[in-house]
Amino acid sequence: MPGRLTKHTCRDFIEEHLFALTSRHHSLPNNEPPCSVGVELESFTYRIDPITRKAVSVSFQAAEDSLAPALIRAANAAGGQVCYVEEGGENPAKTVGAIAFSDGNSFTFEPGGQVEISTAPCDNLDELASNVERMQDILKSVTQDAGISFAQIGAQPWFQSEEIGLQVRKQRYLAMDSYFDSIGPFGRRMMRQTCSLQVNLELGCEPSAFVRRFVGANLLSPFSTAIFANSSVFAGKVQEQKSYRSFLWRRLDPRRTGIVGLGKSSSTFAVGDLVDAYLEFALQAPLIYLDGVASPLISPNFTWERWLREPLQGHEPTTALLANHLSLLFPEVRPRGHVEIRSIDVLPVEWQLVPASFYAGLLLPEKQLEKTLDCLLPLIPRMDVLLEQAPWGLASPELSSLANRLMKLAIDGLVSLPKEFRGRGHLESLVSFYEGFTARGRTLADLTAAGYRESMKHSDEVLTLSHNICV
Repeated sequence: MPGRLTKHTCRDFIEEHLFALTSRHHSLPNNEPPCSVGVELESFTYRIDPITRKAVSVSFQAAEDSLAPALIRAANAAGGQVCYVEEGGENPAKTVGAIAFSDGNSFTFEPGGQVEISTAPCDNLDELASNVERMQDILKSVTQDAGISFAQIGAQPWFQSEEIGLQVRKQRYLAMDSYFDSIGPFGRRMMRQTCSLQVNLELGCEPSAFVRRFVGANLLSPFSTAIFANSSVFAGKVQEQKSYRSFLWRRLDPRRTGIVGLGKSSSTFAVGDLVDAYLEFALQAPLIYLDGVASPLISPNFTWERWLREPLQGHEPTTALLANHLSLLFPEVRPRGHVEIRSIDVLPVEWQLVPASFYAGLLLPEKQLEKTLDCLLPLIPRMDVLLEQAPWGLASPELSSLANRLMKLAIDGLVSLPKEFRGRGHLESLVSFYEGFTARGRTLADLTAAGYRESMKHSDEVLTLSHNICV
């Protein structure tokens, strides 16, 4: 875009890049319109001390037995290509940014050295499961060859933030660390000590359905947090919250988190309303850093809107810097051409794709989407209250009752989708999760907390967390 950026040009960018109405899904018999689905699935690394049987931390790339060289060896054997990026700081070196595969899957890395599996967009749930399994097979080979294990649990159960440190020292992470430290203690805990499971969904090409699905995904946020809570142990202590990960996120920075722009009924929403709401969200969020620019000193209150009015130490806003700014917004549902649903603790392997089935069943079939919205739209004035209750799992009678209702709707919705989309075993897993947990008012976090308390009696923290271990 030529010329200086304005609110108008920023809005155009957001509409074009974040709210594009697209679908890559192949036509299916009895098309209801299932859209592509993917996940981003994070895990913690650790080793087991052979004598104490306790978990010990693993560095990212400080030595030959660190995570990065071990994973590179395993990934190269599977055809992976390593992408290096420059570290930030005064003496920059190269660090591993990602490992990409020809099938569209990749490994990326979080600030505390957490490993993230990102899948390609998949046309059905069986394809999604196969993609995740191929990536986890590579992690299994790392465990076998290097003794590094992977834990799929929403909060770091063993190590303090200071024990972990900033393992991946990209400019982005150094700047985030500094910014979050300037406003409170929760940022470094989030960066180093949390893992999430993000569900990525296309919302289709039809504007009305796109809007209703986007609104529905946002309104589901407190319920998916509560239903799939799996972070009740944090840094060696059992917490009162079932999703300590979401508890941290709620206190991180309200200017760049939460639910964006649900002030109307979906019957009056249009795509333009979503774009306007997200533009305002982006304008009011402070800058964290300028990608590719020798970092100027940025005030924690220097917003994007302010930068449109006045230069920042000689630097002007550009579309590339706007794209970087948008990548540092972390709402519960983030538009990226598709939607990235960010409300869920990472789950153990057995249950890791249940949230994708849950969202598909509620948002993709037209009839089930209407029932979901009928259930949730009256709750818009109470969303903040429900989001505050969600980290405590299903403790709230209101939240628990609605969670059960939504789970039943999700099961019925998944049944109504074409068999070619829902595949084999995914419906049964959703039903089993509902019957074993939600219907009983329980979460995986209850199982983890009980196991950890038992482990303290026997000084064996790893084995009693085994249901959260990837390998």
